Amino acid sequence: LNMFRTQNRILLASLPWWTFLFHAITGPDGFVDALPSIAIVTFCGLEGSSWFVDSFKATQNLSKNGKICIMGYEPIDHAPGYFERTLSLEQLQALHKIQWEFYQELTTINTQTWNQFSSWSDRLDNILAKGQMKPIKIAQTCAQDSQVFLFKSRMHHHVMDPSKLTVEESIRIEEFSRKFHELGGKLILITRHQMLHRALSDTEGQFKIRGAKDDEDTKENIRNAYQNISVTYDRVEKAVWRYIRASESLDLVMDRIRAPRFVVHYETLKDEFFKVMTQTLRYLDVPVDYSLLDLLGVTVW
Repeated sequence: LNMFRTQNRILLASLPWWTFLFHAITGPDGFVDALPSIAIVTFCGLEGSSWFVDSFKATQNLSKNGKICIMGYEPIDHAPGYFERTLSLEQLQALHKIQWEFYQELTTINTQTWNQFSSWSDRLDNILAKGQMKPIKIAQTCAQDSQVFLFKSRMHHHVMDPSKLTVEESIRIEEFSRKFHELGGKLILITRHQMLHRALSDTEGQFKIRGAKDDEDTKENIRNAYQNISVTYDRVEKAVWRYIRASESLDLVMDRIRAPRFVVHYETLKDEFFKVMTQTLRYLDVPVDYSLLDLLGVTVW
């Protein structure tokens, strides 16, 4: 009997750690018993956030027990007139209300059955439709058994002034914070050390390169992007200060949300990709049943 027990211990010790996690979260009939988690990736811009989240998209095909769903690219910002700054004060306030309604709906996630998962996906798209924003169709693009749903967003853009919140804005954030905390939600902040490098970045360059047909087309786009650029002290100084103010505004909103925060620096991500990805996956607490090498180079950004 003692020999049998010893053999059992040896067998269990040889199994991968995520095997136990898989059996803990699934029922006997294959339905997921535990709710997945939500993580919000916050950023200011030109920090590699799209590249960062897009790298996890491959887990939908690579992983059996640690799939991560990418919920579009800041979908609640793509309202007509928003980036063009043509919205009136009343229209912008109405849009902010819709954006926080979307945040609230994130916390109602339920993927235990297909109908519940599909219904949650539809509710999110219906909220987007209120602001004439495109649907993200989560139930069609992500597996029902995804362990983490990653949502990218500029949270500081969804209030009028983060340093002077209105009563209504404060209530919205507090309600979301409470539900997000109860769900076990997590925050990820993407930031950048080299502010001067960021100030000289071409905002549209990533989209031009993304649409390149081949390597030569990519090189041509890069050459065109850096020709006839006028770099002045005034331009760079203004860009640096804009980034500082945006970062401070984002911090003010994040500080009001009761959730753990993990900081990813663009420079570290670029130079130590595997280290940062390992730390992020550990922070998200998802099983890794694939090689991280398979995440390198999968993104189109």
